[in-house]
This record gives sequence, C-alpha cells and structure tokens, in this order.
Amino acid sequence: MRLLHSRLLSLGLWMMTVGFTWSQTPPTPPTMSPLDGTTPGINTPGSPAGVYHLSSVDTVNHANGHLNIRIPLAQAFGRGDAAAALSMSVESHWQVQTISYQFNCPACQIGTAYTPTNESWESNDPTFAQGVMAVRRSGDFCAVVDTQNYWTNALTRLTYIGPDGTEHDFRDQLTGGVPEGRGAANGGIFNRGKTFQAYDGSEATFTSTTDVYDVRTDCSSGSSLVTSNGSLISGTLQLKNGTTYTITGGYVTQVEDRNGNLASFVNPWGVSNGSYSQVQITDALNRQTSLCGLAADGTRKILYPDANGHIANCDGTGTPGHSVTLTYESLSTLLSTLSPPQSPQSTSTLFPDIPFCSGIGCQTPPAPYDASLLAKVTYADQTILTLSYDQYGNVTTLGLPTGGKYTYRYDHQVIHTGATVPCGYSGGPCYQGFVIEFYVTEKDIYTNATDANPAQRGKPGKTRGKPGKTRDSIRKS
Repeated sequence: MRLLHSRLLSLGLWMMTVGFTWSQTPPTPPTMSPLDGTTPGINTPGSPAGVYHLSSVDTVNHANGHLNIRIPLAQAFGRGDAAAALSMSVESHWQVQTISYQFNCPACQIGTAYTPTNESWESNDPTFAQGVMAVRRSGDFCAVVDTQNYWTNALTRLTYIGPDGTEHDFRDQLTGGVPEGRGAANGGIFNRGKTFQAYDGSEATFTSTTDVYDVRTDCSSGSSLVTSNGSLISGTLQLKNGTTYTITGGYVTQVEDRNGNLASFVNPWGVSNGSYSQVQITDALNRQTSLCGLAADGTRKILYPDANGHIANCDGTGTPGHSVTLTYESLSTLLSTLSPPQSPQSTSTLFPDIPFCSGIGCQTPPAPYDASLLAKVTYADQTILTLSYDQYGNVTTLGLPTGGKYTYRYDHQVIHTGATVPCGYSGGPCYQGFVIEFYVTEKDIYTNATDANPAQRGKPGKTRGKPGKTRDSIRKS
C-alpha cells in the first residue's frame, strides 16, 4: 500500500500540470494504474493465506471479498512435491488505467482519460501447471529533463504468480524494496542485485541469473518478463521446504523437491489469455502430460496416459489415452443462453461512476465488453462442468459434474482516490486514480440443477459472516 500511495501521489503531481499551456510540445505522462509496481490489497487475486474455503473449488478472501474458483483438471504424474496438479483459476481482474492525451496543440495541454479493463496486470499468464515470475517497475514523481520523462525515484520488484492466480511479492535483499533516487534525473542508475526475498511469510528466495536494474527513462510503468537490462528474467526460486523451481524466460521449466524428484516443463513461451502454447510435462520416469494449444473450434485439450500407458499427442499422433477438453465461448454467446437473454455492455455502461473523457483527441467510445471465457470442461469419464457469467464476466453458475450447481451473486464499488483536479478538454473533473472492487455477496448450493430452492444458502461477503462448510462433488479425473 505504501507503493500504491506513492504511485497515486505521482498521478496527482503530474495532473496538477494539466490545463497549463506549454511553450513547446511537452512529453505525455505515462499510462498508469494503481496496480503498477505492486498489487494493492483491495485487488489481491487468487487464494492467499487466510482465505476461507467455501468448498474444495472456491475460496473467498475476507479481506476484500474476492471469489476465486479453482477448477481441477487432471493430476500430472510425478513424485513428492514435484507432482503437478493441473487446475484453472477463474476470477475477474477489473482495473482502471489512467491515460493521458494531448489537445490544443502545438501549444499542447494534457487531458486525462480512464479505461477499465478486465485483464490481469501481467499479460503473460501462468499455465495450468506453471507459475510465472514477472518484473514490476514503477516510480514516484515523473520529472521532465530536456523534454524527456524520468522517474525521480524508481522501484523494481518481482511478483511470482502461481497457477491458481495467487501472487507472491519479492523485494530486493539490498533495500527491501525501497524506491531509489539514483535515476537518470539524478545522474545515475541503481542496481538491485540478484537476490529477491518474499515478504508474505513464505520465506521463499529468488536468485536471478543477472543483476536487476531500475528503469528510469520514459517513466516506464507496468510489468513484463523482461528485466531492465533487456533480458528475460531467469533464475531459481527456493522454497523453505527445499523445493527448487528453475525459471527460464519468466516461466517455471523444472521443479525439484528436496528428495531429488523432478518434473520438467517445455515450450512454455508465448502464453496469453485463452491461447496457450503447447506445454509438455515430464516426470522422473519419463511419463508425460501435454497441454495443447487453443484449436480453431475454441477448445483446448489436456492429454495424459490411461491405465495402459497410452497417450495421444497434441498433433493427433499416438494412441488415444485420457483427455480433458476445455471449451471457450464469447461472453455474448454465453449471455444469449440466459433466461431472459442478455447482451454485452460497454464499460461506460457497466461503470457509470467512472468519468470517461470527451473532447478533442480523446479516446473513442468504449466497445462492449465481450471476452472469450471458459464455458465447459469435459472430463475423461465424459462428465461435464459448465459455467455461466454475468455482464461483468463474473461466474454466476457453476454446474457440477454430478448434476448439482453453485450459484453466486456479487456487488461492486468504484473507489476514486485523491482530490479532483481540473483537466481535459471539458475542464474536469479528473481524479488521481480509480480502483474497482468486486466482492461475492451470496453463494447458493443446489443438490440438483433443476431444484427450485437451494439446499444451502450462504453469504460469504466481506462483513456477512462465514457459511458452513459444504461438501462438493467435483472430481479430478
């Protein structure tokens, strides 16, 4: 939260310059988000320590009310802590980016626009079995030196994202993750070294293969797998139980536990939402599990050996063994099947509290939110799990393979930070930033999908108490 405060402070500092006429074309301030540098607690995804387990597949974070659904897919072969359980996390990640634009040029002024997106701050998502180590950069005050933007104080941290979306923040051992003022505006650079430690009680340590430097020019913000010296982040992640993760190009490529059990992962690069490249998992006995890429029909397959050791390959060769099929559909298609049917809405309609800009040079009107989402999972025994969504992309119904279902209800709030300042073509108001907070308010459990009334109803929201534990019937095939 200290970094969030400094980032929002920087927004306020450069927004205070808005409305003034420059003698020459000024640099445009960078695109910013409250999730630059670190994830504030109000947006913490996944299932961090202390969450409440509604069942074996869904958790609620009582600190912020976020619901995380973790769908079991298959169990990859392996021994000890090197065994990989394949699962998929389903969770919304709404955030708001603050975007600057110029108008009234050539004597330009700076206007401000806001763009809500339902995307993770890191575009390179973990796979069903692999975590990803991302480099996150930020700074505080964006100074102008000879028409070039520079952070006055810069900061670089690392975040490890597990397959279930849970994040672990890593800070350099040298400073403990403190911003340093040796940026280009101050005539120097800062090397944070190779050793980064987790600050969440896990006692994990990441050692990079190369030194990690702060980025100073252009007031660069956000995240990537690329370090400030231009290389993909690689190194080793050591857990306190002795398990070691080898990370290459940001992705886990090998896991070795303290007893020497191994699991390797190949071809993890080029991963993005809904269109994963093929990943092959191999254990110490050379048994393999394959995660195939997204096919033209909107499906993905997970292939693993049956009792006879038969397994097909992603290219169609081999002897068919077990498979799990994931089917993706557009949100518009999924909404059209509801009763009554619904249609996607623009982000300006979904979030009317966020003032989308208007005027010269401003962004085009927001398009309807229509993402590709997981609609169905077909297991090896041909049982099916289904998902339905609301217009925000939140899961509203989880149809279980046994015929029952879970239903969810949500609420949300849009929080603006800092005082308003005049800006933009219309003269304002602009805020220093926005945070969107979604939280689950109710979960209903139906023994049969056709039942009119739930067998159990719980209200797991932030301040609504904990429902009793329930037994669910989702299986690992």
